[in-house]
Amino acid sequence: MDGILAVLADHKLTTTEFVALVVVAENPGVSQADLAQMLDVERPRIVPLLNKLEKLGLAKRSVLAGDGRVKQINLTKSGHQLMRVLQKRVQEYQKKLMARLDPAEAKTIISSLWKLANRDPGGRKQTTRGHRNASQPNFLDDL
Repeated sequence: MDGILAVLADHKLTTTEFVALVVVAENPGVSQADLAQMLDVERPRIVPLLNKLEKLGLAKRSVLAGDGRVKQINLTKSGHQLMRVLQKRVQEYQKKLMARLDPAEAKTIISSLWKLANRDPGGRKQTTRGHRNASQPNFLDDL
């Protein structure tokens, strides 16, 4: 196994689970419904993903005070620690991958990918409840 999957495989995470952790890390207390919207998955499909993250001790759901129907998601201490490790590994992988391109090519590709993802080049699109989606990786600041 090579690439980003190898970076995540050591921790038994899929890319979707990693992205979910990133979104939760950047939006502490995000609701299950908002997380599903940010990941562009059906609300019922987010439940097994969150069950796995809780089983791994990386995230925790809690009921919103005042509205027991809303479940908020936060990273655990272990989740925050793992995110620091994985984000560093992902950034290293991304830099290695982008090193194959000259700076102009890299900027063109990244800009095009963000356009395809329907995000601004900063990668920060607001949702209806004020949470932001997963942000653009830090390595792009170096381009």
